[in-house]
Amino acid sequence: MDGDWEIFPSALLVEWKGEHERRVSGLTGLDLEQSLLRLGAMRRAHDVAYDLLYWLDNHRFMYFADVREQPQFVRLALDALRVKIVSLRANFHGEATLLAGAIEEIEGAILDFFGKLTHIHIDNITVTSGNPEFEAFAAELNKIRSRIKASILPVAQAEGFEFQRIEFS
Repeated sequence: MDGDWEIFPSALLVEWKGEHERRVSGLTGLDLEQSLLRLGAMRRAHDVAYDLLYWLDNHRFMYFADVREQPQFVRLALDALRVKIVSLRANFHGEATLLAGAIEEIEGAILDFFGKLTHIHIDNITVTSGNPEFEAFAAELNKIRSRIKASILPVAQAEGFEFQRIEFS
């Protein structure tokens, strides 16, 4: 690390040191069992965050730029995301964390997306510019993408996660 200052600039090392000091100070005064439980919870939260971020980065409804995105595939992906959120929620026990807030926001965005399209059968939308059902779908897809991106960006930054497909502009 010391020999590769371009990849590991001093600001990054200072940030890592500060994070380490915060974690250690949170363990001060705890017995071994409590310390291990707290460290395990921190690790679990990190793993859950990476799981969610990686999942989102690998589902095209979040990054596919073409306005002709296939509605039925978006619906399937959002249904899968709802299932994923239920499984991720099991890792939080009323804890107010950045990740828990992001999960709550994503869940709300999904509910709003489907709520705005209740008058449309998503699987039967004809993907054509000018089709009012498709235009409504595309507008709601842009909104949910924006909401999800806004909620996950702080989590990704805190975790040092680099997106490969999702663009933030």
